[in-house]
Amino acid sequence: ETFPPPLLVTTDGATPAYNIVVSDVVPAGVVVDEETISDGGVLTGNDPDTGGGTITWDRSAEGAGALNGPLYHAESEEGPQEVTLSYKATLAASEYIGTEEGLTEFINTTQVDAWESFDEGGRSYGPSDPYTAEVTTAFPYLTLEKEPTSSDIAYAGEPFSWTLTARNTGEGAAYLVELTDTLPANWTFEETINVTVAGGQVDDGDYAFASDGSGEGDERQVLTWTVDGGDEPVLEPGDAIEVTFTAIPSEAALDEAGVTGEDGTRVPHVNTLSARATDPT
Repeated sequence: ETFPPPLLVTTDGATPAYNIVVSDVVPAGVVVDEETISDGGVLTGNDPDTGGGTITWDRSAEGAGALNGPLYHAESEEGPQEVTLSYKATLAASEYIGTEEGLTEFINTTQVDAWESFDEGGRSYGPSDPYTAEVTTAFPYLTLEKEPTSSDIAYAGEPFSWTLTARNTGEGAAYLVELTDTLPANWTFEETINVTVAGGQVDDGDYAFASDGSGEGDERQVLTWTVDGGDEPVLEPGDAIEVTFTAIPSEAALDEAGVTGEDGTRVPHVNTLSARATDPT
């Protein structure tokens, strides 16, 4: 999506304005398409990935004839009474912008740097008071939960059920959601019981599953479920994905984490849940 709307330059002076120079400070995270800058405006100080920079419209530039003036007061019987300057920009890729809360605000500042009271030999004025405009964009943000499905006691050699939940608590939709669960030592995956998105069942062919590692000894097994909506969102704000699966602790698990040692200390089985989501960019 491109933005912003055009800039309108006007004057409230008693006499027309001439030889006008205008600048627009583009915030980092906004990438200007330089080919769309009107009226001879020039962008400087920008980064090709993260954007930003300053656009300057100088009346002496090629194509900037409208800034030479005269520019008349809005209540004048003569014209023109405004000069329209424009450009198109897009947000930088989401890897360069965003916050944990899911929102980023971009503040754009424009001002008239200089103008004169006559075409030649007039008094010089400027700068004007700055004018600011704000764009707010929304991103997905996943809040994670993991809990035993039916019990908190696991037995060696018997399937134990877990439910993973990722809820989109951000302000934007998630178009791809990936859940990764690292099992405790000496646990191995058995099967996926159920995958739901926003309460609806996801068929086996509509998500991808991968398993890495043997689960034996120090080689902990890493499980990954991925739901990719392509051009359609997977999780709207407030929606959640849930994955229920079973894993089996081996006899070796009795000698490591999870058992009660001779001193009476219970060492818990620890596994780690993480997630990744993408937005349309």
